[in-house]
Amino acid sequence: MSIEKAMGLGERLAAAEALVPEWGLRHRLLGELTSLEDVFQAARTGTNRDRDVVLRDLARLGNKDAGDCEEAAAVLCKLLIPGVVSKLMCQRGFRSIRLEELNREAAFNLWVECRSFPWESDLLVASHIVWRVRRLTLATFGVADPRRTDRSWANTVTFGHFSERATPLWTSPAEWDDPESAAEELDRYLAAAQEQGLVSADDVELLYALAVEADGFETRASGAQGLMGVQVSEAVGRRLGLAGRTVRRRTRRSLAVLSDASTRRRILAS
Repeated sequence: MSIEKAMGLGERLAAAEALVPEWGLRHRLLGELTSLEDVFQAARTGTNRDRDVVLRDLARLGNKDAGDCEEAAAVLCKLLIPGVVSKLMCQRGFRSIRLEELNREAAFNLWVECRSFPWESDLLVASHIVWRVRRLTLATFGVADPRRTDRSWANTVTFGHFSERATPLWTSPAEWDDPESAAEELDRYLAAAQEQGLVSADDVELLYALAVEADGFETRASGAQGLMGVQVSEAVGRRLGLAGRTVRRRTRRSLAVLSDASTRRRILAS
């Protein structure tokens, strides 16, 4: 069962077709959006900011405390499902979980997040919701760091999982005071880089896949399991149908471009 089927979006999407003209959605390049096909096209057209404007309007309409339009929330869910699937499928810890159970939990979290997104904030709609869904779904299946979901771990230090520098695995969670996670911050950074043409969408997905794969290795002796590690690049290459050396070459190029851009302060937080 797919996430879309688990959500039962069919009827709401059908009803949305007649409502779209009343929503007043606009896209900088496409103008007024009067059909579902217009909305789907807008989600694939223009800069990240152009697309975010459309998603934000859908989030406002679908928010239960604002427009309270379930049809608008359903359209937003439909647009974000590919991103949710992409982020979940590259998570190593999910390989032993039944796909139906995973999709059902992700569907529930996606609906809740689309119905409650803080549309008045400056958070990017797609990256914020997708990462929230990923984090919540991870937590449900015990794959996430407990600090993300249970404040009782706030000042807990565990014994037995220490690095060579004797740093505890769980430390004081300053992140609770920061509404944006490191992953979300990285998402915004890469989104800005992609918008400026420094890296492609494929480059971004490759970097995410490498980061997740590298994080799954228990040891990282001599940096062997980092983003440029042979084992990591070979594993990601097999999944993406690429040669390991091709993965390493593309990664080296992307990291060099991003490093240069960062040094020149060309990427701005948005």
